[in-house]
Amino acid sequence: MYRLKSILAFSVFLISFYLLASGHPVLSRPMFPVVPLPWGNWIAWVGFIAFPLSIYYGISSIRKPKSRMSGFFHILLKLNLFLAFLWIPITYGLSGNITNTFSEKASFQGGQLAMKMFWAFNGILLFLPIGILFAVGIQKILGFFSLKK
Repeated sequence: MYRLKSILAFSVFLISFYLLASGHPVLSRPMFPVVPLPWGNWIAWVGFIAFPLSIYYGISSIRKPKSRMSGFFHILLKLNLFLAFLWIPITYGLSGNITNTFSEKASFQGGQLAMKMFWAFNGILLFLPIGILFAVGIQKILGFFSLKK
């Protein structure tokens, strides 16, 4: 069951990533006529949640840690998921608008510093799970070559 959940979550992430990377026209269309929330925000938000979920469901040693290192990865991934769930309110707070547009304002909200924080936050949400995957892979390779039985 976890394998299916992992595959589904990763598929959602890949679709989200494709749409965002290709700059698909649907990204700028509003979800609702009354609220100007663009589809792109929702698609990015779902992608930021789906990626760490695919790792959580896909790697049992992270889902049910049995070592300190696995426990550390478990906590990091849950922190990443928590921040991913808060992506829309956090980015709204940085940009000051629902479309996440920034300008040359001197003030923080919607300004250049907020934009740098926005991109750093997005980078953390994307690259932290990649780093965890890399670390788990190295851990498994080193464990495979260890002399312990």
